[in-house]
Amino acid sequence: MTDSTPKNVIQLVRVSTKAQAAEDRAGIAAQQDACERIAKSYGLNIASRIELVDVSGAAIMTTPEMQQLIRALYSRTFHGVIVKEFSRALRPENYDFYLFQVMTETRSTLYTANGPMEPWTSQGRMMVAFNGVIAANELETIRARMQGGKEAKRRQGKHPGNEQSLPYGVGYSEDRGWYYEAEAQNVREMFRLYLSGVPLVEICGKLGLKRHLVTYALSNRIYTGVRVYDHKSDPSVRRFTADGRQKNSPRIRRPPEEIIEKRVISPPLISDAEFERVQDMMASRARRHVRSAPRMQFVYGGYLTCSICGSMVHVAHQREGYYVCGAK
Repeated sequence: MTDSTPKNVIQLVRVSTKAQAAEDRAGIAAQQDACERIAKSYGLNIASRIELVDVSGAAIMTTPEMQQLIRALYSRTFHGVIVKEFSRALRPENYDFYLFQVMTETRSTLYTANGPMEPWTSQGRMMVAFNGVIAANELETIRARMQGGKEAKRRQGKHPGNEQSLPYGVGYSEDRGWYYEAEAQNVREMFRLYLSGVPLVEICGKLGLKRHLVTYALSNRIYTGVRVYDHKSDPSVRRFTADGRQKNSPRIRRPPEEIIEKRVISPPLISDAEFERVQDMMASRARRHVRSAPRMQFVYGGYLTCSICGSMVHVAHQREGYYVCGAK
């Protein structure tokens, strides 16, 4: 007599960014619907659901949710794992096939729209390796296409990012292009005060703004009407939090041939002459500060990065004499 009881499986849903969570084709709802169809096709019962948001395939195994999945597989109460597509379980950017090692040890099956995979069989091992390579190639193609599209927008004088990445007091829309918002009048006042000799700390107090924002605004040419892209994310570094969520990659200088300068706002908020005078004054004050500062014994400050997450390492408690990860 054949046992018709549905086999219990774990549904795994993953999106690499929060923005993808709501997308029609790759979003959470689309993956859930696909998993339901797969389960129905193979007579499976989705007894547990694991959802990963803002988690790259490169760091998937460091998340608490995946550790929960591993423990569930080792409990031997689940027949396998069900995903919309192979890349939801793994993208072998760091060649971490630990999940499939666990599935081999527990004789667990991976179910996708393309069919089941049994990693403990010779054919299953080849399918895992083959699909891993395909997923990695797809990711590389997608990234190249996305980055190429963003770079084309930059060269056209458009804004390729989201609203949060816009400079203080600057707005952008497809209809209007770049424009100064009402807050930009604070930037005009920053320049006026700085040119009259007012220290940064007093400017911050007068305007109620953080020092890093004022310093950044005083050195940003967008207020002269020119958008400059002279830095970019370091493609060789991927950074993650301790629980596998993504962090911004460190910024590096673009080589001269990649620097983009486009005049995007007219008339400007600040004249070129005023801007250059402020840059000279800031450089002069920085030189005086370096000469007057006490000699620092931590000579590697600003040069070291954490070997685990890639964050910049900084000095903590100079008297104690050690460096710590900036993400701590």
